[in-house]
Amino acid sequence: MRKPWLLLALLLPVLWFAGSWVVQQRAIMAGSNWIIPVEGYDPRDLVRGHYIRFRYMWQVEGNPDLCRNATCDLCLTQTGATVIATLAAAPALCRHRVGLAPSEIRMLKRQDQLPQFFSRIFVSESAAPQLEQTLRQGGVHVEATLTPEGRLVNQRLITLPAGQNQATAPGG
Repeated sequence: MRKPWLLLALLLPVLWFAGSWVVQQRAIMAGSNWIIPVEGYDPRDLVRGHYIRFRYMWQVEGNPDLCRNATCDLCLTQTGATVIATLAAAPALCRHRVGLAPSEIRMLKRQDQLPQFFSRIFVSESAAPQLEQTLRQGGVHVEATLTPEGRLVNQRLITLPAGQNQATAPGG
């Protein structure tokens, strides 16, 4: 009688993990793809892991007072090659809403300035030196997926050939 309960107790965490992975992958597959220009640096050290931190180079618009205590959302749109992040009170009602907390986006707001938004992406030890050099040269973009729930998931860093410095929005 103890063996079935023991087996169930051992399988429950595995089933929970598998279920949460399926839910997360389904949300990413239903999301819209964005290519957003970034600039950043590579602060690799043993404590922080192998992450490249970057700043989104989208055009920020709207009232910065909406982002007190980092409680605002961003509404993404695109005009030509420019991605525009409009500040909105959370929860925002817009087609391409980005929630800062679920997206793990940090906001830096200085007095009388529009906020800047920062994130990070994991990179392998072997790829990090090349990506660091590429970031210093500029022209780097992050390929990200925006889930229907408002989570911006950074997928990978890319460089576009000269003359193709364009951000793409869903369907673009």
